[in-house]
Amino acid sequence: MAKRYEYEYRVKGPSGEWRIVNSQAAILKDDHGKPIKMSGLAMDISEHKQAQEALRASEENLHLIIDTSPIGICTVDLLGNFVMTNAAYEKMLGYTKEDLTKLSFFDVTHPDNRPKNKKLFQSMFSLKTTTFFMEKRYIRKDGAMIEVAVNATGIMDAEGNVRFGTAFVEDITERKQAEDELKKAHEDLEIKIKERTENLRHANEDLSQYAHVVSHDLKAPLRAIRNYSDFLVKYFRCSKDSTPVVNLRVQELAWQSLKKR
Repeated sequence: MAKRYEYEYRVKGPSGEWRIVNSQAAILKDDHGKPIKMSGLAMDISEHKQAQEALRASEENLHLIIDTSPIGICTVDLLGNFVMTNAAYEKMLGYTKEDLTKLSFFDVTHPDNRPKNKKLFQSMFSLKTTTFFMEKRYIRKDGAMIEVAVNATGIMDAEGNVRFGTAFVEDITERKQAEDELKKAHEDLEIKIKERTENLRHANEDLSQYAHVVSHDLKAPLRAIRNYSDFLVKYFRCSKDSTPVVNLRVQELAWQSLKKR
C-alpha cells in the first residue's frame, strides 16, 4: 500500500527568481511493509498562487468597500431572505446582521409597497429584466418609517440563471421631506399670488370708480365756468370769432367773478 505525501516549497531558479513548487509523492512498500520505491511529481504553481493571492486581495477589497460604503447594500436569495447586509443597511433599519438573517426584505417593506416590489423581484429572477429601480418605504425595527430608493440587480451563475439579488439602498427621507416642504411652499405661493391678483383687481376697480367720480366732480365747475363765460360773451356782445385777446379777457373776468362767489 502506498502512502502519499504532498507539500509546497519555494525554489530559486537560475535567474535568481523564487518559484513556488507543489510536490506530490507516494512510497510503495512490499508485503512486509518495507519501502521499496518512491514516485512523485513536482509542479510549478507560482502563477496559480499569484492568481489566488490576487483573488484573495480582491475579495478583501470588495468586502472593505461594502462594509464601509455609506449606501446600504444587501443580498437576498430566491425567496427574498437576507444573505448578506452591510453596516450602513443594518444601521438604516436598526437591525443587527444576525436579526436580518432571520428576515426577508418583504418583512421590512411597508405593506403598501409589497405588491409592486414582489412583482419587480419576480421579474428579475425570471429574467424578464435583470435590474429594477423603485422608491418605497421601509419599517425600521423601532417602528419608524423611512423613505428609500432601491437599485436592484440580479447576480447570475455560469449558466445564466439569477442566483441572488443585490440591492443598493439609499435613505431619501430627508430629501422627500424637503421636496414636500418645497411643494407646499410653492402651493402657498400660488395661493398668495392669486389672492394678491384678486386684491389688485378689486383695487383697480375701486380706482376706476373713484376716477369716474372725480372726473364727474371736476366737470361740474368747468361747465359752470364755460356757461358763465358764454354769458359774459353775450353780455359784452363779443362773438366766439372775436380776437383771442378779447376772449381771454372775458374768461379772466369770468374766473374772477367765480372766485368772488
